[in-house]
Amino acid sequence: MKKVYYLILFAWLVFFQLSGTGFARIPTPFLSLSDEMKHFLDEHVMRADSPKERLRILIKSIFNRSLLDFKYSDSSTYTAEETFKHRTGNCLSYTAMFIVMARYAGLSAHFQEVNDYSNWTKRENTVVFNRHINASVQVAGRRIEVDFNFSTDKKLRRTRIVGDQRAQAHYYNNIGAEALMVKNYARAESLFKKAINLGQGFSPPWTNLGLLYQYTGKPELAERSYKKAISLDKRDFTAQLNLSKLYKLQGNRKKAEEVKKRIEKYLRKNPFYHYSLGQRAFKEGKFRLAVQHYRRAIKRDSREQEFYVKLAAAYFELRSYKAAEKYLKKAGKLAVSSRDRIRFNKKLNYLYSHSHLKR
Repeated sequence: MKKVYYLILFAWLVFFQLSGTGFARIPTPFLSLSDEMKHFLDEHVMRADSPKERLRILIKSIFNRSLLDFKYSDSSTYTAEETFKHRTGNCLSYTAMFIVMARYAGLSAHFQEVNDYSNWTKRENTVVFNRHINASVQVAGRRIEVDFNFSTDKKLRRTRIVGDQRAQAHYYNNIGAEALMVKNYARAESLFKKAINLGQGFSPPWTNLGLLYQYTGKPELAERSYKKAISLDKRDFTAQLNLSKLYKLQGNRKKAEEVKKRIEKYLRKNPFYHYSLGQRAFKEGKFRLAVQHYRRAIKRDSREQEFYVKLAAAYFELRSYKAAEKYLKKAGKLAVSSRDRIRFNKKLNYLYSHSHLKR
């Protein structure tokens, strides 16, 4: 049986802004601004008078193929300058680039961590948990979020603004993880330790350092690193999964099962975990299984309207139109904004036009 370990990579991007957060901006190559970037901003963005218009032009420029033509890559983490130069990078890369450009344009932009339960991918024999980081801008009294990951369920997330130093810890953790993937252990260890020094209370580099020690035959250091990660974040399931795996490899099945049961106990109670399983099943075309998971999510949180929307979508794919109608209407009753009510009415109209049901 192949050994499967768990590795954390951070790869996402958003634009968000907050003034007066108290975070210090630190000079760093990660957040440097090249002359080429300044020239682009001077030519395309700085001519606008208002901050709102500069933000609009900046976002439009990034997405405009005729101007910058960026290509997304979830496996490459670059500095802000490198992202602009190569026209590619992951979401952390794009966030860094956007933030330094937004700040040059006089906008107050900050990094934001996003916790999401549904982003697990597999690369060869390594499972990668993708966490999201983004940015935000406040203009005319409004906070505006822009996301390069269009598949993200923006309502089903917990977020928090973080400082540049924490973002730089993400950066070193990312490139350390990339070094670890290609077995450059010395470089990976150095980078993880940089991330640890920068991100006080930041668990992922400890988790990845533990994985490195596990790879290199240092089980005691691996165990110590995983336990440190868990002490910093009880919800660092990657560290807990790795610790359970380590105990199992050492023949300590009792400890392995204890850790595994703790994870399962939490996940069983977590509606977003069941929702993420439903999302995965839906994407794989396993609609009956998706229904089961969405219903379990609703059982644990009956006030989250998006659960009902996705349950309705699964029933629609199964041609259970009456059930689809029922859950769309339930979602509509939970809608707070007029925008959401309009969205649900459009979905109902689509259902009626593609089924035998009538209003």
